[in-house]
Amino acid sequence: MSIKLHLLNMLVVLLLSGCTNNHAVKQSSIQQKEINNHATETVKANVSEDNNDQITSCQQTLDSLLKVNPMRGKQYKSRFDSLVNAAAEYASVRQKSNADIRNTVDAMYEYRTNKLCIEINNALFENLISRGDK
Repeated sequence: MSIKLHLLNMLVVLLLSGCTNNHAVKQSSIQQKEINNHATETVKANVSEDNNDQITSCQQTLDSLLKVNPMRGKQYKSRFDSLVNAAAEYASVRQKSNADIRNTVDAMYEYRTNKLCIEINNALFENLISRGDK
């Protein structure tokens, strides 16, 4: 599983079902593999197919935008990667936060993810339409 897909899975888990990470920051590679496997299993067990499809669709749309308009696609890719990295960082401390913080920050990441995916969809749509109008 690629790192990007793993981070996307972590983001999905974070947004839709919460995630746990009770391990120390420094872990052996074996422990990290176990965590990665657990996160993947959690995604499969807890994330509905529709929501997982939404994240996958967003990534595919971004890949299409990169082909159609590489400059604009790179801008969105940078924002998307930044969001995924921030969500992964949050996931590492989420369980140590109280419920009010978790609810608020979870909602914020859900909103930011939805908003960015809509922007990516619109950018691809606009680029494809403008090519068709020429």
